[in-house]
Amino acid sequence: MKLRRTIHAKLVLDRKGKHEAVEREYWAWQRQLQGNDEQLYSVTKQQADRFKRRIRKQNGCGVKPKEYPLILRRDCVKIQHQNDSVFKWWIRVPVYPRSIWLPIQFPREQEPLLRYDVRECKLIRDSDQWFVNMTFQKEARLKHKYATILPVDMGIRKLATTIENGKPRFYGKEVRQTRGNYFRLRRLVRKGGIIKKWKHREHEIVKHQLHSITRRIVNKAKQINAIIAIGDLKDIRRERKGRSFNRRLSTQPFHLFKQYLTYKANWEGIRVISVVEAYTSQTCSRCGMRGQRVAGRFLCRNCGLVVDADANGAWNIAKRAHGMLHETGAVLTPPITLAECEP
Repeated sequence: MKLRRTIHAKLVLDRKGKHEAVEREYWAWQRQLQGNDEQLYSVTKQQADRFKRRIRKQNGCGVKPKEYPLILRRDCVKIQHQNDSVFKWWIRVPVYPRSIWLPIQFPREQEPLLRYDVRECKLIRDSDQWFVNMTFQKEARLKHKYATILPVDMGIRKLATTIENGKPRFYGKEVRQTRGNYFRLRRLVRKGGIIKKWKHREHEIVKHQLHSITRRIVNKAKQINAIIAIGDLKDIRRERKGRSFNRRLSTQPFHLFKQYLTYKANWEGIRVISVVEAYTSQTCSRCGMRGQRVAGRFLCRNCGLVVDADANGAWNIAKRAHGMLHETGAVLTPPITLAECEP
């Protein structure tokens, strides 16, 4: 399995000449895409022609008059480590008439990605700042033997509920708060321009929160050597249970959460399996009988179990995952029993 991850690195244009060279190349790229014949680095000019043909093939029309990221051919980009410099990492960027070396900054935890193959590089402008997006690819091999199951139940009250070391853990309270705060702000302001700006900021905040949550879950699965089992919420948005419920349901980023969790887990060699989630929060994880869910709590009238409904759902996901592992080719070693999947 081939997986890709991207480093969003900031260019440090500490000299006027380098800043002018990058800016000149970027705007020459934009004019080249609009049909002008500009002085560009030779391979960058070829990239512009390929990009225009691709846009025409996809959209059946010309290139729209807007800013596009400057595509840097990967064989012209080189990254070096410098111990005797103020800046630790440097990148060679092709600009007309010759390439220049520029210092870059990115999170330290992303440094291990630099040992993989570079697949794509893009130069991006954001106001008066410049960034390079570098995409790296590696061949990932998913493990087939695991010690336990880490179930993940997605819901409205808590975005994700897991069972870790026999106890429930809840994630996503901050996501719900962010969505609710921006919803109230939009109702108060009711101005299109401001709402559009806030929508972008809300989206970025939620994305950051999802990255943090999924990273913590994957790190836990890696620590205990667990296969991740996540509930499949297919067709859940078709349910109609009132205006307020539908609004809260539609604001939960279930798909994005699952997408982030899957690629982060696969990158670490951890398999993620989908489990049918129907009635998991309404079925007793102790006796298997249908119970009652009221205001986030589950009550079983058969055995008397009272537990958080999302935690109950996570226990049931673990049980269902245990029963379907042989279909995925994964095994538990040592095997866990169904009795161990109880609150």
